[in-house]
Amino acid sequence: MSSVPPVFCTIGAVAPAPPGPADPAAALAPPGALVIRGGYVLTMDPEAGDLPAADVHIAGGLIAAVGAGLAVPAGTPELGAAGMIVAPGLVDTHWHMWNTLLRSMSADVDSTVLTGNADMFSIMKVTQGIVNALAGDEFAMTHRQALALGTIEGARSLGLGGVTGSLTPGKRADVICVSTGEPNLGVLTDPAHLLVTAAQPANVDTVIVDGRVLKRAGALTTIDPAQAREDARRALAGVRARAAG
Repeated sequence: MSSVPPVFCTIGAVAPAPPGPADPAAALAPPGALVIRGGYVLTMDPEAGDLPAADVHIAGGLIAAVGAGLAVPAGTPELGAAGMIVAPGLVDTHWHMWNTLLRSMSADVDSTVLTGNADMFSIMKVTQGIVNALAGDEFAMTHRQALALGTIEGARSLGLGGVTGSLTPGKRADVICVSTGEPNLGVLTDPAHLLVTAAQPANVDTVIVDGRVLKRAGALTTIDPAQAREDARRALAGVRARAAG
């Protein structure tokens, strides 16, 4: 096994990663069983479609079933999702892949600068706007097509269409629950429209990755934000020092 430590980036020189578990996944509890109850489920699976007031049963890191009033084993923890949009976790293929849409306008634009931050909601919204502007047609790309780029089509482009990108039984349980309780999402019309044009990261109540709940009730469950900020600052200081030297 190589003795070279993992790195954050290679600008000028390597900045070693902050100390931590050799295998981050080893620090997480194994995925358990869970049922998400009563959400508006956007499966992004053309055969299943949208399911208002439906459930998603998760077991062993996989989506076990999707539907209304699911029967699950006794004792299965429940996550109430009434008033939430339940959707596949968003798939970031690579920020610069989105920038190909801008080549007629600029030589190189980073998505972080383009959207003001690195959230996929903003990227989907801006991408839809650019496609429609270039086509001279505000309806050239629909909201659902834009959402597909951030979910199932993004997964397919990475060769992972059979693994994630839609809420399909047998796929990995990568799920987000977006609360519609804030004013920006207060009127639930077309959920795909809301996710692409109005949703913000702050609206995400729950994040489930590979069957593990990593965010719940708007709070991270496995990461210490203060430690993450400190690690990032220390890594950046290392990069700058090495680049200057």
